[in-house]
Amino acid sequence: MIRARVLSAGAHGLVALALAGGPSVGHAAPAAPANPPQDAAANGRLDTSAITAWVEAVHAHRPGTADEAAQHAAAGAGGGNGAQVIADVVMLIGAERQYAGSDEATRARVSVTYRHRALALPQVDGLLGLTDARSRETDANDLLKRGALLHTDIARLIASRINLPILIVGNRVVAPSGSMTTVVRDGSAAGAQAVSPHWALARQLLDAVAPSPAADPTVGAWYDAIVAAEFAQRRWGPGEADLTPGLKALPGDARVQFAAGVMHEAFAAPAVQNTLEAMRDQSAADRTRQALSGRPLTPAPAGTIPVRARREELLDAEWYFRQAIALDPSMVEAHLRLGHVLEDVGHPDQALPELALAAAGSPEAPFQYYVALFEGRADAALGRADAAHAAYARASGLFPGAQAPILADAQLARRFDDPARALAGLARLRGLPDGPARDDPWWSYDVYAFRDAGALMDELYRPFLDAAPHDGRAPK
Repeated sequence: MIRARVLSAGAHGLVALALAGGPSVGHAAPAAPANPPQDAAANGRLDTSAITAWVEAVHAHRPGTADEAAQHAAAGAGGGNGAQVIADVVMLIGAERQYAGSDEATRARVSVTYRHRALALPQVDGLLGLTDARSRETDANDLLKRGALLHTDIARLIASRINLPILIVGNRVVAPSGSMTTVVRDGSAAGAQAVSPHWALARQLLDAVAPSPAADPTVGAWYDAIVAAEFAQRRWGPGEADLTPGLKALPGDARVQFAAGVMHEAFAAPAVQNTLEAMRDQSAADRTRQALSGRPLTPAPAGTIPVRARREELLDAEWYFRQAIALDPSMVEAHLRLGHVLEDVGHPDQALPELALAAAGSPEAPFQYYVALFEGRADAALGRADAAHAAYARASGLFPGAQAPILADAQLARRFDDPARALAGLARLRGLPDGPARDDPWWSYDVYAFRDAGALMDELYRPFLDAAPHDGRAPK
């Protein structure tokens, strides 16, 4: 999939703090009276029912399910109102944290100016469910994380994806506002799908986790699991939407760096490159017909397809794989894919040492198959026919029905003027049986790295299933 994003801006409310007898922060706010102001929702000055409903849904939701709480939240928070509720929650938690170290008497004298209305800080605490002074910060983080899981489950399990028309001019995209992905089938574009806004809401909540998202294991687990789950289904566009902020939030996470390398490796594949070129050709033809008909051309707003030329994508993949290895030298799959990319960009001599490191790291048959296949390609590029034939033979030994090593060996024989061996290989291809015996791991190489996506999702949810909200046992 190729993802295109049309950027849009959203308005946010303002929060100001005022301590009785002191200056406000942000903009002017009246000092709090001796008695806290009445509840804003009760006297009609401020409707906080949307925040209350969201907090209740977060507390009621069982992570990993499309339960009634998630269904209700999806129905009421799918659009701009949902975005405003999340923005309000994040800003109110930020305001509350400014007085996290103050005693209760001081906190009782603090008022928050929210949407030009005064709320006493204890009222904010009550609104968000942060009433226990001993665990207020823990509870705030727990609310943010559980809220992120709520919107994650809405995006994954509930939110529908709507088919949308697309138009590409050069590398510019014409699309409705929001994010979208192009669906690719058999090397051609088969339509476009909208990306749920709940992904962005989940990320916004995680960005507010204290003391910093990078220091919190749940945030790292979320990015690892969500990106893996998207990429495992070849949903490269939606996965990229989460991966890009993940790279910024977690620069020291080897798995995030590795996932970025896999994504760029996938973007370099012929299926993506050829589809993109075909889409551009078709778009140019459509616009030519539109111009000849005398109809005005459709303008292209801001938004780009984040897919570049094949070599550039491979070089990006190489860079991210090297970053992952620098962070975790034991990551054998990074060595495997770095070896593949190095051979692909014309450095087979550099590829072989990486593949040797990979070979010693995992006994899994598909993994060893990839090692042998890539070693064969690297040896062939270096003119080492015997070593290449031996590598392809190892790959075929692991998966006798796989077509890739048989065809590669036949091509190698033809290149080195061995027609008998080449013809024998082609005959072997024709004789392969149909069905599972013909399975070739090569067809799943792009997603093989994310075969643990289900386990990662289970690990993400497990701590929140084992602990009730706000009971002091939830992950900090």
